[in-house]
Amino acid sequence: MLAISNAVYSFLGSDCGAHLCEEIPNPAKNVPRVILYPLLVGMITAFPFAVSLLYAITDLEAVLSSPTGLPLIEIYYQGTHSKAAASVLLALFAFCFFGNLVANGTTCSRTLWAVSRDNTMPYSHLWMEVSDTFEMPLNAILLSATVITLYGLIFIGSTTAFSAMVSCAIIFQQTSCVIPQAIVLYRGRDKVLPQRYFNLGRLGPVINATAVAWVIFLDVLYCFPVALPVTAQNMSYVSVVSGGLVLFVIILWFTTKKGVFRGPKVDYELMNERRLVALGETIGVEVDVHHKVKGSNDVDSLKLQPLAVTDACM
Repeated sequence: MLAISNAVYSFLGSDCGAHLCEEIPNPAKNVPRVILYPLLVGMITAFPFAVSLLYAITDLEAVLSSPTGLPLIEIYYQGTHSKAAASVLLALFAFCFFGNLVANGTTCSRTLWAVSRDNTMPYSHLWMEVSDTFEMPLNAILLSATVITLYGLIFIGSTTAFSAMVSCAIIFQQTSCVIPQAIVLYRGRDKVLPQRYFNLGRLGPVINATAVAWVIFLDVLYCFPVALPVTAQNMSYVSVVSGGLVLFVIILWFTTKKGVFRGPKVDYELMNERRLVALGETIGVEVDVHHKVKGSNDVDSLKLQPLAVTDACM
């Protein structure tokens, strides 16, 4: 079961497309593709790669106790019997991390910029600024780069602390993604969700319920120790780190944000116009932003009610 939790780490960046909605053309159609296509490609490519690694292992104990702390180096060496070949293969693997780092910095800075625009962060006025020269949130990306660098240094100081931070990142991400699904499941998908391109249909409630149950199970599982008896060295510090971060948010709320935070400023008129266009495309008619329908006399059936808060969040 602990191995299952490790596999979830590979999905950690699957929400990047959602953080770039404002910069993606036609996000209602393209963002689901951005989220799903990499998962499909990853499944097709990662499975044979994992199988080949398993067949390359000849000494499992050496892999588990590798002095480098990176079992992949030892697996490459056992598979090739050459330190040079293992180094080249690992270099190719590390090269991919540079591309991931760009995506990491981009999505982190855009998320920081977005929440600062809603006055969520300390010193939000700094992180919400957009550079006139570079036409991007420069302050936000510099802060993200600094925090990411410091986060990487944790691995050098303590692998236990680093593992706890990684597990907490997964817990917070998957929990934040599943809360809207729980709300939709509780209130009823047809009552909450607007017309949209990506519609799960009858499978929607099943998928939402499965996701909620799965995340609850994983959140508990991440707090389990990896060995018995439990000592200060081998215990899981995920609960400690998670509790500390939640405590930080609570303190931030009561000290600076309570009574001040107003949430995202949603242009309901614009969002209703976009919903109207999406609805028209769904039923096969052309709709302009002034609620004029071409090829249909049933205009009233296309007019939408004002958005609820949950609609805007979804």
